[in-house]
Amino acid sequence: MPSAASVLFQSGPGGYHAFAWAFAVYFAGAWLLLLWVIIRPANLTWKMAAQVAALALVLEAPLAIWLETELGAASSSIPGSVLTIGIPEEFAKVLPVAGLALYFSRSDSWRLLTPRDYLFLGAISGLVFGSTEAVHYFTFYAQQAIDIIGGPQTISAGQAVSLFESSTLHAVWRFVNDAITHACWAGISGYFVGLAMRYPRFRFGLILFGLALTSLLHGLNDLQGINGNILWIAVTMVSVLMFLAYAQSGKVVEDHVSAQAAAAQAPPATPGARSVVAVGAGRRAARGTAERARGRTAVAGCLAPAGRAPAAAAVRLGRFPCGAISGTAGVTGTPRRNWWGRRCNR
Repeated sequence: MPSAASVLFQSGPGGYHAFAWAFAVYFAGAWLLLLWVIIRPANLTWKMAAQVAALALVLEAPLAIWLETELGAASSSIPGSVLTIGIPEEFAKVLPVAGLALYFSRSDSWRLLTPRDYLFLGAISGLVFGSTEAVHYFTFYAQQAIDIIGGPQTISAGQAVSLFESSTLHAVWRFVNDAITHACWAGISGYFVGLAMRYPRFRFGLILFGLALTSLLHGLNDLQGINGNILWIAVTMVSVLMFLAYAQSGKVVEDHVSAQAAAAQAPPATPGARSVVAVGAGRRAARGTAERARGRTAVAGCLAPAGRAPAAAAVRLGRFPCGAISGTAGVTGTPRRNWWGRRCNR
């Protein structure tokens, strides 16, 4: 594709803009294939991916620019960088994924998507945004280089060459780095959108947490005291490693959220219900004790000799009463025979 772009867009006043788009698509496609190999989304279709990419291409850049303009984008402090740069751009990137997920919430194919699938959809949205941003900066740097070369020589030749090299390096680095960095941030936000769609009870909190996390990383990345030095590399590495962690071990987070949802849905046992159960068990135990006592008394009365009071100590377990077992009420003092032929006095 770069060779074709160099041939097709080598001339013309706005040729470098189309050339920039060709390079942006080339690098975004390369990153997309790599992310597909890493994530391996099981239930995602290319139609869903195309829907997210198309909506992101139309919506994200204008919305992010408008929000940053209204909020007065500033990167001189952490709160300013997070609130005026991080949140607007991360909100613009997660909006296509969350919007389509809610719109197709009743679709069987979308309901099958897992948080891992949404991670990949978020990465697609981030690739679109990063590519658009890379084209914007390449156009800016290319125009700056043109102005340096063709403009009035107000600076020395060495300064002009230095500015030209700096502009070219920044433009090329934007193509390589912007797309994948924004893909990592948007992928993390997309993962939490997937959790929110699976567990509606925590929907708002999960989406808000994902947006806050990625906005913080984005804000730190653009902070003036960090951007361009070793800390900037550290923030980028943390973002990439966090994305890979959700891609490979996100099931742990999903299991935790699932346990919380199950605990929240379980009806609590009230003290009144426990007391009713205890009272019922006590009544059954008391009734059983009384029945056993009446049985022992009947056995003792049957086995005792005529004219003598029954003695509980004379009762032996396993001895059957004569009248009770035979089912015939005996007369006191009258010899009777039980069903196994043994004589008994009542």
